[in-house]
Amino acid sequence: MNFLFDKKAITYEEREYITSLAPKEILSICEVVLKQANVCCEVDHLFPELPGPALEFYCDILDFEAIYLTTNYDHNIEEAFKLRPNSTGQIVVLHSITDDAIAYLKSGTVLHLHGSLQESTQMVETTEDYLSTYFQERKVPALLDKVFRDYTTLFLGYGLEEMEILQFLFGKKPKAPGEPKHFMLWGRHLRSDRLLKIMKEYYGNIGVQVVPYPLWKHGHEHLKTVVKYWSAMIRPVARSTDFMTQRRIVLDAIEPEE
Repeated sequence: MNFLFDKKAITYEEREYITSLAPKEILSICEVVLKQANVCCEVDHLFPELPGPALEFYCDILDFEAIYLTTNYDHNIEEAFKLRPNSTGQIVVLHSITDDAIAYLKSGTVLHLHGSLQESTQMVETTEDYLSTYFQERKVPALLDKVFRDYTTLFLGYGLEEMEILQFLFGKKPKAPGEPKHFMLWGRHLRSDRLLKIMKEYYGNIGVQVVPYPLWKHGHEHLKTVVKYWSAMIRPVARSTDFMTQRRIVLDAIEPEE
């Protein structure tokens, strides 16, 4: 938004209003403004690469030896891969979520669901892009259907603005009985017991269990501490061939605090 303001493509008042919207709306409106103002914008400079020490968070995530589905466009997880020369995983940028993508569901693989900065013209950015990707045929893409049916999933960095996608995905099937399979890390404030109860029920209705972490000392930076702790627990068994043992340790690690 500052780029558009500096180029005098939008006014201060317009910038303040657009900034308050959901991310997909912001990107959609930015695309309209860029066309109307005939302004060219290279997206790469909007997503600066992190310095080496800041990549530690991504390295901890990669220690899970999981399958990673990301809607991020940046290169940070690729840079973390470079710090792991013995990694057996791969980076895959999907141009569309086709049935063939199921073949990439292997341990250590990172799937860019919404494209990458390396191929910015193929990125899923706008509301129109989202509708085309997830809702056009009114059916769940086979890749995501398999992931949410057969795998334990953990959502990192998801907010309410992304939940319409999850509601569509999970709303197509009844919640399975037994222990939960889908979790989301959610930052909570010190006196937020009532809000936590509300959010647990809200996400629970779409089959996602909230795992709270405290914000009152270090804010969202505490997420890095949580992931590092889990990484230390999961890393020793991440490449175990005993799937049930591996799954049990993962579930123990993400057991929500009461």
